Amino acid sequence: MQNNLLLLSFLKQKNYHKAIGIMSINTDEYIDYKFFINAMWRLKYLLIIMCCCAILFSVVYLFFSVDEYKISATIMPLQGQRNFTVPFFEKAFEIKEFETLLSANLPAYFQDLNTMYLCSVMESRDFTIRLVEKNNLLPVIYSEIWDQSQNKWTCNHNTKSQSAFRAFIYRVFGKPNIVCPPTALQGAEYLLNKMLFVKNPRQTMFIRIELVHPSQKFAYKILNIFLQELDRYLREKEFMRADANIRYLNEIIQAAKSEEIRKGLLRVRNSQLLIKKYSKGINDFAFQIIDPPIQIDKPFKPRRKLIFFMSLAISICLWLMIIYFSVMINFFNKE
Repeated sequence: MQNNLLLLSFLKQKNYHKAIGIMSINTDEYIDYKFFINAMWRLKYLLIIMCCCAILFSVVYLFFSVDEYKISATIMPLQGQRNFTVPFFEKAFEIKEFETLLSANLPAYFQDLNTMYLCSVMESRDFTIRLVEKNNLLPVIYSEIWDQSQNKWTCNHNTKSQSAFRAFIYRVFGKPNIVCPPTALQGAEYLLNKMLFVKNPRQTMFIRIELVHPSQKFAYKILNIFLQELDRYLREKEFMRADANIRYLNEIIQAAKSEEIRKGLLRVRNSQLLIKKYSKGINDFAFQIIDPPIQIDKPFKPRRKLIFFMSLAISICLWLMIIYFSVMINFFNKE
């Protein structure tokens, strides 16, 4: 009985010490939290200074930043009558052999205007240089160095001292990419840098064309010209392709001995004649404009409100990090 009482008193003392340890830990945690609150109050002026600096920097940045507008259009490629069939053969391998023979000998084989083909054309320098040259876009792209009243480039004619100084600068840092007067290649590269081609947005067969520029009128005008020139370019390519195929087919039709083969070649030639006809007359030949360009008054970037509040949030986070590290340093110094 006495042993049991001793055991119970021992367990009670042990639990009491555990409780005292828990209370001491909670007390230490309360003290650390109190130190953190005290550090926040002690460094409250630092928060005001950091927020003022963040506001100042964001205001200066947003004041000198230029609004940029995004004009976009969505097109859908159209697969015209560019495929051919040869139903006059009885065996499948003969049809395949006939198609292989044509594809190996036709000067311009049939090709559907799919998404990849359209994007490759739009991203090519050949088409973009043609766009700049045929529409005389260099004065529009580089309007800051184009004198519209006199219709000439305002290139600076430097003296010998200035040219020597510039030669020294170019020797050290290299020549600038833009020369005066600018070339069509420079204009094409400028447009390609400003444009973005989004393939299959939202898992569709559409292509979205985006143009970002500080001038909304410039972006709207260039994108409309781009779509018109793309339509003309693809029509001319298909017309030339079909014309070359027709000339070749006319030659082999005359040399064909089998009447069935001659009929099949005539059907293929007629399909090419149809392509030539479509390339001259049909409205939506290579692609269809699903969403035309629209002028939007709201600038695309910079996002001014977001930048302003994000700068404030970053300054507050930095202030909390400084407080945390100061409390930790004081805690380790006391130990």
